[in-house]
Amino acid sequence: MNRLHVMSAMVHTESYEELKEYIDQISKNYQKEIGSVSRLVKDPVLAGYILNKMSQLREEGVTVDLKGEYPLPDLKDSEQMDGLITIIGNLSENAYEAVKNQEEKKVTFTVNYEEGYFYFKVQDNGHGIDPSDKDYIFEKGRSGKGQNRGYGLYLTKRALDNVNGSVEVISEKEEGTTFAVKVPYKGEEV
Repeated sequence: MNRLHVMSAMVHTESYEELKEYIDQISKNYQKEIGSVSRLVKDPVLAGYILNKMSQLREEGVTVDLKGEYPLPDLKDSEQMDGLITIIGNLSENAYEAVKNQEEKKVTFTVNYEEGYFYFKVQDNGHGIDPSDKDYIFEKGRSGKGQNRGYGLYLTKRALDNVNGSVEVISEKEEGTTFAVKVPYKGEEV
């Protein structure tokens, strides 16, 4: 939406050469992003979803990196898809919430597939989780972000339980948080 506003303003100010350069740059960045996601995530549904989450974060001014060494194959068990999307979506949203008020906003996704497991890590440079809250972050309705919150991590934990997954939380005050997920994954070998 932000990009459309910029393009609209360029049309109204008749800045056609700048508009062309802007569109070319967006297209190059998008193609590069598609290439990095499709290299690491072979399942088209998951690749599209991760690409969408990365784009949403970038539109909010977040620097997003994608890392990984061992590509995630196509998912054989489509019943897992809803759970994986819930996990990826809620952890991405949680990372955004953690960095949205930071001067420098950074989120890193790491995707790997090893020995029948999907490893997904989301790391942010937010303020971190208060150590006294760490044991309660997955409880329904618990949030350090205000009232009527505290459902994302609860739903993440439920989805992890449903797919026999696990999560490790590493957090340092003022240095950020990492959620490292491990999920059994039935995929076609790459």
